Amino acid sequence: MQNLKGFVSYTSREISPDESHAIDLNASALGISDTQLMESAGMAVASFIRSKFPDAKKLLFICGSGNNGGDGFVAARHLSGLDISVALLSKKEHIKQGPAASNFSALSRIGSVKIEEDADYDFVASELKKCDVVVDAVFGTGFSGVIPKDIMRILEIASSSKAKRIAIDVPSGFSGEATQGKTFTADYTITFHKPKAGLIRFKAAGEVVVAEIGIPLEAELLTGPGDLFLASPKRSRFADKNANGRLILIGGSDIYIGAVVAAAIAALRTGAGYAITYVPRHQAEAARRLSTNAVIKPMKGMHLSDGDLPVLESEFQKADAIAIGMGLGTESESLDAAAKIIEYASSIGKPVVVDADAIAAIRHAKLKNPNLVIATPHDREFFKLTGIQLPKESSTNLDKRIEAAISESKRTRINILLKGHNTVIAGGGRLKINIASSSVLGKMGTGDVLSGIIGAYAAMGAEPFRAAAAGAYLHMRAGELLAMEKGYHILASDIIEQIPRIAKEFDRTAGD
Repeated sequence: MQNLKGFVSYTSREISPDESHAIDLNASALGISDTQLMESAGMAVASFIRSKFPDAKKLLFICGSGNNGGDGFVAARHLSGLDISVALLSKKEHIKQGPAASNFSALSRIGSVKIEEDADYDFVASELKKCDVVVDAVFGTGFSGVIPKDIMRILEIASSSKAKRIAIDVPSGFSGEATQGKTFTADYTITFHKPKAGLIRFKAAGEVVVAEIGIPLEAELLTGPGDLFLASPKRSRFADKNANGRLILIGGSDIYIGAVVAAAIAALRTGAGYAITYVPRHQAEAARRLSTNAVIKPMKGMHLSDGDLPVLESEFQKADAIAIGMGLGTESESLDAAAKIIEYASSIGKPVVVDADAIAAIRHAKLKNPNLVIATPHDREFFKLTGIQLPKESSTNLDKRIEAAISESKRTRINILLKGHNTVIAGGGRLKINIASSSVLGKMGTGDVLSGIIGAYAAMGAEPFRAAAAGAYLHMRAGELLAMEKGYHILASDIIEQIPRIAKEFDRTAGD
């Protein structure tokens, strides 16, 4: 793997709570555990307190039952030579299982640390009279909503204390730019890895100090499970198929009728509610025989043409995303119509995945919203789109391919997913790299499946760059699992059947 430091400018300067969680997930996939990150976070807080307040003798940690509380437990343990009190605002049985629970267990074995389980207002008020520093470790970046009244009373008295006030990661109650209600008021906020979006401008955060806790650049630049988390929607338990993403797929020709059908089934497996698939009229029955799951609709003629535009444009009004090009063929009429489809879909605010033969049509489309287009070229298609001959993939020239994808994305303002052993996703000043461990996906039909996956994420609401990053990772991960089971002896359809095994981990249900 090449050094990626030269591409650090393509990562975000501030991160949202969801992005913070995604980075943690990606770090975990790189072998950096939640336990390691919590230990580093707590040590960073303890180190700051020691250096900033060397004369402090009495400290109060107000801790919740989640991972923010876990960071507090670690910091308290590292400062246990001082007079430390911990106000746990829950019963210990309610502490989140994992590193938070194990760190509480470790802290509870230190006799010099005073721990008040299920601490109330009176306990905190009493301790505040004696302490030099009070630390807020109640709610972290995962918080949303309004702080419960009994906890808010505790945080309010802590906020008005004469002690120096420190918040761990974010002040409790902070949930980004759209924070609602009251929060803890800090003199200092020790945040980790990067500032959370809006935190530096949030007065109640006080002075924001960014602490490094061992999260590498790769956790942001490489695709990982965090990208699936970001792209996967929360679904109402009352949602029907119409609410779960309506994807229109356009493709197929005499030779490649299975390509667009495979993309449609991949989209449904990924979670889209509808996959409406347009194929040449004389191939419609054959497409229906390939699968009873996708809705197959015939084009007017033997291939895509301008005559199909009125029907498709009407269909697009109800769609959430479009995918075009899988098995489309190179008829000039088809490519002209594809350019108009891409142009029209973009103009009405619909994400468009452009694959295979349709990629060349992008050159002729006047794009009103180019940021909605996701082009998925391999090397030859990239040449047709740009005229640039890419260097052959090797272990030493990844940076050249990254730079080419970034350059084309900047020039056209579209999202580029440059397929290869290591796939590069560039768009809107952002970058992701999808690193494969084998060449198992080097087989016909796998690219069509990828387009269906990306189209599904876009239809379900992921913005195009995130849909592309999630699609690339899910596709690659499915290949890795298959490689362990079947070696190189796989079919594109095998990838489709692996999708639920990976994606279901990120299924989330929204509140009513």
